[in-house]
Amino acid sequence: MRVLVTGASGLLGANVVEWMLSQGYEVNALLRRTSDTRGLTGLSPIIHFGDLEDKNSIFKAAKGCQAIIHCAANTKQWGSSREEHDRINLHGTMNIIAAAGKARVEKVVMVSTANTFPILNDPTLSLDTEYVQSKLAAEKYVLEQQVVKCVVVNPSFMIGPRDSKPSSGQSILHYLRNKIVFTPSGGKSFIHVRDVAEAIQKVLELPVYGKRYLLANDNKSYQSFFKIIAKVTNRNHLIIPIPSPAIQLGGALGSFYKAVTGKSPQLNSTNASIINHCLYYDGSASYHELKISPRKIDEAVQEAVDWFESHRYF
Repeated sequence: MRVLVTGASGLLGANVVEWMLSQGYEVNALLRRTSDTRGLTGLSPIIHFGDLEDKNSIFKAAKGCQAIIHCAANTKQWGSSREEHDRINLHGTMNIIAAAGKARVEKVVMVSTANTFPILNDPTLSLDTEYVQSKLAAEKYVLEQQVVKCVVVNPSFMIGPRDSKPSSGQSILHYLRNKIVFTPSGGKSFIHVRDVAEAIQKVLELPVYGKRYLLANDNKSYQSFFKIIAKVTNRNHLIIPIPSPAIQLGGALGSFYKAVTGKSPQLNSTNASIINHCLYYDGSASYHELKISPRKIDEAVQEAVDWFESHRYF
């Protein structure tokens, strides 16, 4: 079986390519010509260059494939407008569906985010960011369209190797590069990126359509996560929590800046509120249904650190 993986150079995309190849699949990888391909080191997918805004390039990459695993996205939480997010996350996904229909692809697995689910410890909190709203719109389109059978997977904060950008690994590198680490008071639900890759394979093989799978494993505060990095690397840096009011003040100033200039700042009131909360999720039902044994976050951190070290990120 041949699959097309979009966003193949990113953290999840590269791990999906690796996992699918290890399971005997043939893999086409859709990349932009400007993509950093270090995450694909040692792997041999068939490379196709293209762009989510170019339907024809997607169609060419999807020809001969039975499935598309759609990992590509604009994942910026800060400093990116709704229009910029929609261009990739919504309209790019629409182009994926159109190309899938034209290429007679049997199934599409779209990767979204756990943040479109209610938060376990505070279900009334609305994550009204441009990123989350664009993903919600894309999910709605994918699950309602009648062109091709689709499933959505919703991973939480992924950690692991092959993070060439880096994306989530930026938090690990931040700890390793600084003797003093300031941390917000909130937390996240962490998951080994390989759990997500395996879940995508299981979803692909099961006769299920029109469903969403919440993929989340280990709920930890930011401070607890940094302590895992300290334990794994044996580097006991000073971790200092930032008071919630200070973050909220910074967010308020960011929102004021946007109102005055029209430009998206690095921090606004919405994002400040989010990083002060514990964004925890329960993905146990998906682990049970897909028969996946959750990997330890310590293992994910260790593999990420090893990969960064071998590629001289620090």
